[in-house]
Amino acid sequence: PPRSTLFPYTTLFRSNISRISDRLTVTAGLRRYDYIIHSLTPSTKELSGSGLSPKFSANYDLTDGQSLSFSAYHAERTPGLPEIYWAQNAVKVAGAARIPVALPELKTERNRAAEISYAKKFGRTASVRATAYAYRISDYIMSRFETNWTGIYNIDAVAIRGFSLEADGKIGKLSAISANATWQTSSKEGDLFDADKLLGGLDSMPKFKFNLSFERTLPGFRGSTAALGARYVGPQEQIYTFGKNVNRLVRVNAFTLFDAGIKIPVSGGHQAEIFIDNIFDKKYEEKFGYPLMGRTVGASMKLNF
Repeated sequence: PPRSTLFPYTTLFRSNISRISDRLTVTAGLRRYDYIIHSLTPSTKELSGSGLSPKFSANYDLTDGQSLSFSAYHAERTPGLPEIYWAQNAVKVAGAARIPVALPELKTERNRAAEISYAKKFGRTASVRATAYAYRISDYIMSRFETNWTGIYNIDAVAIRGFSLEADGKIGKLSAISANATWQTSSKEGDLFDADKLLGGLDSMPKFKFNLSFERTLPGFRGSTAALGARYVGPQEQIYTFGKNVNRLVRVNAFTLFDAGIKIPVSGGHQAEIFIDNIFDKKYEEKFGYPLMGRTVGASMKLNF
């Protein structure tokens, strides 16, 4: 392919798993990488870099199907070609004019993370897992595609802290249920777009989310599987650009959606599906000013060759 599309990337990974005792297992690993992203267009510059990503984890088996695990790691995310393009070709709109915005060179995002989890199995039919996590991210890659401003840039520092709870189980031989809930909060420093410090954390990050799903096998209907799902997303705050590039803090309301579907096996290993998303035609949006689709009814066919 032409030079402008090349994305050379080399990586070396080394890990070691040590079983300290019958119950304790420790894993340590180190990844090194080098990359070069050549220019996408005449208006973009080449970007290159290298780094190390260490990781440590430990798992301790408790009694009665319980376990406790901990991990600490350093992860890095290099910008992709579209991100580099919009970092080097950011624009703001003034009337009918599109004015270039000079942004600092996009940097690699670096995350120092720690997670601790507790898990318990209830026989072979049910399990639960609780996880607490904390991320400290430097040079967080932020995308903004507003009405009057378009670009991608680095926020100096972002901290994310949260807690999640997951559970699943079987109900008899034909039914299964699963659920997960997440609470999280964030803070930031050095957001060039939010010079007035309107928002203390990241945009579009609801503090609470919840998902619930139920599936039942229908043996009298070719072994089809019927599914019901519910999704709740809490309220969130966002920065929105009004009028002549004036930023304001806006609120996106919480919403709950319900979905349903049925998967039907077809001879030859194929599968048909009929689904209804947003059953009750809920009016909602995930980004201020951009309403999403209402009730959607559709069908699909999965073919295996």
